[in-house]
Amino acid sequence: MKKLILLAILLLTACATDTGVITQDVRTGTQGIQSKFAIYPTTVSPGERIAYTIEIRNEGASDGEGTYTFTIDESAVSLLPQTTNKITLKGKDIFNQIGQKEYLTFKAKTKELPPRKQSAQAQARFSTCYDYTTQATADVCIDTRPDQYPKACIPQVNTFLAGQGAPVAVQTIETRLIPMDKEHYFEPQFVITATNAGTGIVLAKGTRNPCTGQPTKREDYGIIGISAEMAGQQLICTPLKIETGKATCRLIKGIKEQATYQSSITVKLEYGYFESIIQQLTIEK
Repeated sequence: MKKLILLAILLLTACATDTGVITQDVRTGTQGIQSKFAIYPTTVSPGERIAYTIEIRNEGASDGEGTYTFTIDESAVSLLPQTTNKITLKGKDIFNQIGQKEYLTFKAKTKELPPRKQSAQAQARFSTCYDYTTQATADVCIDTRPDQYPKACIPQVNTFLAGQGAPVAVQTIETRLIPMDKEHYFEPQFVITATNAGTGIVLAKGTRNPCTGQPTKREDYGIIGISAEMAGQQLICTPLKIETGKATCRLIKGIKEQATYQSSITVKLEYGYFESIIQQLTIEK
């Protein structure tokens, strides 16, 4: 019995942090703020009061802040205010594996149909425009002496298959070492690729136009803010747009030639995200 108890303690210790809290990696998946129609009508009569309840949940690893809007075909339904508002939802973390969830209810009333019309169709749409962050961390091999063996590590392209708990996902990080004019010095460069792994549209951070009825500027589509650091040293990154999905981050001060060693890189992407869900409604006499 004592051996079984000791084994259980060892297993719990292996799965716990220094604070004793058992953790799970929340930076996986490709979802951010997700919405669904929780309660909704499908077929109603003219002049009937109706209501829609939306479940909105943060399924990712970043806090999300933005705006939502609910619209419906005004030729067939009168929608009661307020249908546009701000929202903030906390993402998953080691203490909260689910992410914050809220329910929103919108009330409306169907209009009377013309005498000769027996039915009508209406479309309800719920949209979110929010800011989100993707963070990816990887070990990288710094090899300034490619002909020297043995090595502490082997340079390779870091590939991410499971996402980072956000709709925009870092796919690969490739390490390059470029000789500098200064003798025996190299400039570390990291080629980073990213993709829109969700079902929405990537926008510049802070863009709310699709949810406020305002036209979105062409230059606001697909813009992603990128920053990165290697072992705590800030890198300089080229601009990143989702249509090309590639940026290069550099340690411009360089590093001196030395034995191969393993370091780490952290990449942060910041952007806006727009997504909509739709539900059909039939009005019948």
